[in-house]
Amino acid sequence: MGQAMGGNNQPEMIDRHLIEVEDACQKVVSGEWDGDQFADYIDQLAEKLQERENFIRQIEIPPEAIEDMREELEVGFSGIAHWNDGVARIAQFLDEPEIAHLEEGLELCRQGNDLLNEAMRINRDNYKRVETMYRESSTMS
Repeated sequence: MGQAMGGNNQPEMIDRHLIEVEDACQKVVSGEWDGDQFADYIDQLAEKLQERENFIRQIEIPPEAIEDMREELEVGFSGIAHWNDGVARIAQFLDEPEIAHLEEGLELCRQGNDLLNEAMRINRDNYKRVETMYRESSTMS
């Protein structure tokens, strides 16, 4: 199954999770894991995703910063939605053990992974822009 890469050839933390999902799918296909082991993994993954989404949604963003962060938030939440859809699709394998469920689910997870990496890139770019503006304004005084 595919290889995870960050958007700018720089591996991101989220890639580790994608690789874990790919490995889990490989284990269930090869018979290394039975359905119960795979179901436990999928349940834990879905719970972890939900916890992270809840954490992100609870971050208070100052109203004056919302517009600057809009693209990052939209891309990030789209990435989370892709991950959730992908994991739900992968979970369908438990009821109907068809490889297509795993392949389609993994593709959604890969797309989500790419979107989350893009959101992190946007975040870094925004941070650098603000840092540069701060430096320039402090040298003008």
